[in-house]
Amino acid sequence: MVRRNLYIIALLALALFSGRALAQPQTLYHTPLEQSGSPATRGGFTNAAFQGNYAGIGIVGANMAGVVGVCHMDGNGRFECTFTFNVPGEEGERMVFPSTGEGEYWVNSNGTGVAHEIITLPDGSIDEFDLDFVITRAEAIGSYVVATEVIGMARQAGDPSGTLLTSHLTRLPDVGMALATSAEEMETAQQAALPPGIYTTTLAAEDIPPAFPAEAIPLLSGAWEMNFTDAGRFTVAKDDEVVVEGHYTSTQDEVVLTDERGPLACGKPGAETGRYRWQLADEMLTLTVVADECDGRAVILTAHPWPAQE
Repeated sequence: MVRRNLYIIALLALALFSGRALAQPQTLYHTPLEQSGSPATRGGFTNAAFQGNYAGIGIVGANMAGVVGVCHMDGNGRFECTFTFNVPGEEGERMVFPSTGEGEYWVNSNGTGVAHEIITLPDGSIDEFDLDFVITRAEAIGSYVVATEVIGMARQAGDPSGTLLTSHLTRLPDVGMALATSAEEMETAQQAALPPGIYTTTLAAEDIPPAFPAEAIPLLSGAWEMNFTDAGRFTVAKDDEVVVEGHYTSTQDEVVLTDERGPLACGKPGAETGRYRWQLADEMLTLTVVADECDGRAVILTAHPWPAQE
């Protein structure tokens, strides 16, 4: 009976945010999303769109067993979950077990994705699995554009009869927003993110690190302007010509920028997105690199503070 219950528990875990039937082991894969589904369209979602706390529920079979839980998505491709399982016990009783999981996710710009999870079962054993998901609802929250509802399907059957395992995740309100009791408090919570607006700076040849090739100096030096909109979009212009377009999300101290198009957009695979710590003081925006594989963007954004423009 214990062995059977652990099998069901594994199925339930997969029904919430992933999928693998222990009775049917297979060679699984998890790949960058642009390779795992239909071609992505530009101007859509990134990992940053999947952030916050999400409530999840899963059912196995004809209400034979179920799972509820909450997963936290960090907006950078990592997540952690806590589960409560309810499965059949002996002599018609029910058995309830807690469990935890963690893993990675990748979001295509078209809203499809893949999650890879490592889950710890009640007996201490660990298992790994994958699922495909799609963002079915999204909303603009302050400067965020985030997924509010996500549906997933396991890549394997839930049992030898071919039961399909599905998951349903719904985003919970941010605590700061949920506790706001007046329009003034709501406005304050929204303003915790990077304020939309236009910021400018100028780079000289001596601002370019010596490690950069000589041909990079005329590309990086000049007058720069960044325009952040309240719809989560941004543009970067050099000498009055737009050279990068993309989208961004921000918290009270970090901003994630994703280049989409433009002659100077970061096109190296995996380098489209950069993460920065931001500070706005005396109308001066200062950016500090947290993680960015696009060296040119990092130089432009961090060489000098960016004065806010009227």
